Amino acid sequence: MSQNVIYREGGKRDKKVIESVWLDLNASSVAINQTVPFDPASLKELGFFGIGEVIDIAEKIISLGYKVTTDILEARVKKFSGEYEKENSYLECGTGALPEAEFVREVKVKGETFNALTFKLAPGKAEGLNYFYYSISDFKLQASKAKSTGKSSVFDYSIEVHLTYVKDTAAHEITLPPIQLHSVGYDSNPLSTSDPLRYRTDLIPIP
Repeated sequence: MSQNVIYREGGKRDKKVIESVWLDLNASSVAINQTVPFDPASLKELGFFGIGEVIDIAEKIISLGYKVTTDILEARVKKFSGEYEKENSYLECGTGALPEAEFVREVKVKGETFNALTFKLAPGKAEGLNYFYYSISDFKLQASKAKSTGKSSVFDYSIEVHLTYVKDTAAHEITLPPIQLHSVGYDSNPLSTSDPLRYRTDLIPIP
């Protein structure tokens, strides 16, 4: 029988976990101020890909990384990794401000409720250009879905951002290369105080 498990610092493990995962989108102080006409061709110029191309590339990268040969090995790989996917609609788009996103994974175990993983994606504008970006802020890990041990308790994170905007009732999706964070430990700040924009997306054109 399958059950949720979380891992904490020092190799501690808790079973029978109830979890909730959500994505909050709220208006930021960064306003959308269009000054240059939007050109879809600029997506290709900046290195953006269509969703079909991204999936195709991802499959090729994964196939080069490792090949699962047995059910036992596949289960082992899953134990040391974890994945979440959440989406939400930005209901405050009428404010003319870019949204700030907050990801939260809340867990309940043995009468205790806390946020196992939280981080924010804060928008910023490229000065003098009609582009914006998202940077990671307030990243905090207290418990992991992926297994850790007393000797190994740091993780690598890949955060992918998929943006969809509607123009003339047609939806257009922008898929960005993942943001990579390495060697993230429990209750530690992996962000750089000297370079707050180190972990950010590529530039995104404002339509």
